[in-house]
Amino acid sequence: MNTQVLAIFGSPRRGGNTDTLMEELLSGISRDGGVDITRIYVSDYNIKPCTGCAFCETSGECNIEDDMKKIYPLLDKSQIIVVSSPVYFYGISAQCKLLVDRCHVFWARKYKLNLPWSEDDEMVRQGFFITAAGTDNPNLFYGGELTIRYLFDCIDILYQGAITVRNVQEKGEVKKNLHALKDAYNKGVELMNYF
Repeated sequence: MNTQVLAIFGSPRRGGNTDTLMEELLSGISRDGGVDITRIYVSDYNIKPCTGCAFCETSGECNIEDDMKKIYPLLDKSQIIVVSSPVYFYGISAQCKLLVDRCHVFWARKYKLNLPWSEDDEMVRQGFFITAAGTDNPNLFYGGELTIRYLFDCIDILYQGAITVRNVQEKGEVKKNLHALKDAYNKGVELMNYF
């Protein structure tokens, strides 16, 4: 059976710097074959904000009817989940944050209802984060990385790190950073070492 990979593209700017890094990482993941990659471009989905209604805290399900109903099963079955997002105000993009906030249902299942993540307790699940920004502040990536780490914790995914690239504001500018591109590819290869 092929390894199931979910690539969550969190940038509203198609073909931008985080998209480019994600594609390099996915090339590394698929280098030897044996993978099924599903790409989600979050800005293409109708995702409503979490309303804080707490329905999921008693039911284990979200009662909001939108495109998250398509995404939840992908989060359930994927063995590798990679999230990419540019830095927006020291966090992740609004589109990506909508998706993350709607994963409160997984937090509720795990911490309120004590439900197992999956019937397959042996399934290895890994997560990785890709982010880029146009400036060079030393704390630039802290907020986004913390958010993604906590998302992965809620869905029982082992956080395998992040690629963070500074000073890439213009679309496609990261293509000049050969070190970052190579790093992304190599991280993709490494992620497959567990399968």
